Amino acid sequence: MTAWVTLADFGTAVGTLVLAGATFVSVRASARSTRIAERALLAGQRPVLISTRRAGFWQAALRDPGTRLHGEVTRAIATRGRVTVDLLYGDHEGSQPSVTRFVLLPEDGSWRCDATRYWSLRPGEELRDFGFRVGGLGA
Repeated sequence: MTAWVTLADFGTAVGTLVLAGATFVSVRASARSTRIAERALLAGQRPVLISTRRAGFWQAALRDPGTRLHGEVTRAIATRGRVTVDLLYGDHEGSQPSVTRFVLLPEDGSWRCDATRYWSLRPGEELRDFGFRVGGLGA
């Protein structure tokens, strides 16, 4: 009779050990899946600008020739100088304001545009006029 009790105790211990191992593996896998899903969600909401191929096309306009900025840009283009533009943009929800700095440089008879710096801003009252929500995602 004692052999059956010992055998039952041993079987219970092995079963508990197997169950503990399966639980550990399951929890690790779900934590990893959660991290992957969270990164995919954040990547889908993050504002991103990327460089296009060398033959990519972009266009800008300064419509009022009486402004100082129009004169400075016209002079820089005429003298083949450098033009730097900081572009403010955000995600589709009106949060996560970001800035990308572009530089326009003369090269081999044409112009080259490069993105030189990226940074993020905190949504604040000063950005409300540009369409950004103050207070982040919950606001």
